[in-house]
Amino acid sequence: MLARDDGLPVGGVNGIYRDPSGRMWAAVSRGGLYRIDNPEADRPRVVVYTTADGLAADVAAAVTGDSTGRIYVGTPRGVDRLDPKTGHVKHFSTANGLTGGEFKAALRDRSGALWFCTTTGLSRFVPELDEGALPPPVLIGAVRIAGVPRALAALGEAAVSAFELPIDQNNIQIDFFGIGFRTGEALRFQYKLDGAGADWSSPSSQHTVNYASLAPGPYRFLVRAVGTDGIQSQSPAIVSFEILPPVWRRWWFVVIAASIAASAATAFARSRHERMRALRESEIRFRTLAETASDAIITIDEHSRIVLVNQAAEKVFGYTRQEMIGAELTMLMPESLRHRHHAGFRRYMQTRERNMSWEAIELPGLHKSGHEVPLEISFGEFTREGRRYFTGIARDITERRRAEDALRRSREERLAELERVRKRIARDLHDDVGSSLTRISLLGEVVRQRAGSGDRSLAEPLASIANLSRELIDCMSDIVWAINPNKDHLSDLSQRMRHFASDVFTARQIEFRFRTPDPERDISVGANIRRELFLVFKEAVNNVVRHSGCSQAELEFRAGPDGLVLLVNDNGRGFDVARAGDGHGLLSMRERTERLGGHVQVLSRPGQGTLLAFTIPFAEHTPSVEKDCRGPG
Repeated sequence: MLARDDGLPVGGVNGIYRDPSGRMWAAVSRGGLYRIDNPEADRPRVVVYTTADGLAADVAAAVTGDSTGRIYVGTPRGVDRLDPKTGHVKHFSTANGLTGGEFKAALRDRSGALWFCTTTGLSRFVPELDEGALPPPVLIGAVRIAGVPRALAALGEAAVSAFELPIDQNNIQIDFFGIGFRTGEALRFQYKLDGAGADWSSPSSQHTVNYASLAPGPYRFLVRAVGTDGIQSQSPAIVSFEILPPVWRRWWFVVIAASIAASAATAFARSRHERMRALRESEIRFRTLAETASDAIITIDEHSRIVLVNQAAEKVFGYTRQEMIGAELTMLMPESLRHRHHAGFRRYMQTRERNMSWEAIELPGLHKSGHEVPLEISFGEFTREGRRYFTGIARDITERRRAEDALRRSREERLAELERVRKRIARDLHDDVGSSLTRISLLGEVVRQRAGSGDRSLAEPLASIANLSRELIDCMSDIVWAINPNKDHLSDLSQRMRHFASDVFTARQIEFRFRTPDPERDISVGANIRRELFLVFKEAVNNVVRHSGCSQAELEFRAGPDGLVLLVNDNGRGFDVARAGDGHGLLSMRERTERLGGHVQVLSRPGQGTLLAFTIPFAEHTPSVEKDCRGPG
């Protein structure tokens, strides 16, 4: 005789199964899965399996097994397959083809097939032996530079060879995908960007990564796939590229150069003596300005040799004036920039054509001690006695770089903290509140069944409790989905719309077609837009089911050039829009759409159906764009 001290369950037993070895298995409404060894003994041994052992839930509704001794238990989250020999649990859900709803029974037929009966249908499953899990390969599907795709193999590439990008094309989007070898397996991905100091990201279902306003330098993007069992790709897919440094010019240098050119033109109009005097005066003014300037000013001749430096240049580069005069300008450049300077300077001296801007740019300089100094540099050209000279003005921006880096890190930390808060809230609502509501619903249903139909004073309130709990579970699911940052994509919104429409229209036997956006346009959609637009969609579909009396419905959801467009059309009885006015449902949809900056159109006539058109604009943003310039020429 077994007692509760022997491990018997507290909740009700929903199903019993005897495996080929003679052990009894019991599905318990409160407690999970129970195994009774040697059931004929006076005090059999009881083993309990719960979520701590890998089950999806502690509520078991049905249990059966296959011919190999593996046990299958139905829970509110699907079917869990337990291997008693290893203790490994594998989960099956609607993504694997199971019908939804609550489990009522689980059986095995003579052919060895398993049958699972739920409140919404019947599923047949033929068990097969598991093969050794293979590492999922991962490939690069597409690379877009400032929205323009690069040429890749049609079936993807494991490694994209290195390429160079100018600074005005420092926005890059990388698409990747993996290949799973199990039916219904949902792969997740981890990635990192070498060169930006990032570590591997957390595993997620995201298939696209965007990097904007990357700083100059070499980068290497790596991504790997993670299977359901945690097995990672043998080797990551790689994209190698380099952002080349730019060159700009500032307005105050233009004023200095224009002043020198004007002085020279005036001097040439006078006598040689007057011209030389004006040039000397202009040179004195320039030298005075150069010596008192806080920025480094350097002038080079046609052979790229330094002919003039000011006092500030000694502080910036660490060399004395005597060490710099007569030396080549490349002594003040890092090794990686010297060959580019030679090529660009030689080309400009031959063609006098600029292939880049000379406006203020950010470039590294080389200090005498060997460390690089971040600089903001401008270039200008003037002619004296038939010879051409070039002047550069450089400002040390080390402190500004530090302030910008600190501001960027602070912004990234705030965004990361916000993402963590959203994930924590979604997880807490799902795990704590959602599971409690599920238990209330199941307990209410169990008590109602035990009370029977004889006592209506108990049956009706208990039925109301169960129905209200299920409604709250649906509402909680919508809230968790809305605030989960992993669902901030257009594909997640369209998938949830399709599931809701399928459930509602199928229950009323209404034929429907639903066109969703192109998977390649899986853009990011904010939590507020997702939630409001999904509520508008639910209200529109419910209105069609409740009021239109239609037999067919057509739904379309797409991403247009300026925003999102949602169309809901039915062949029902229709109504006179001018006379009907705005009912509560239409008023609610209109208010939600207008809060998002969109608008609603209602087209309907008696006997000719109804068309609802919702237009939601995208949130506007202006990305920063920088010009590409590397030096004179």
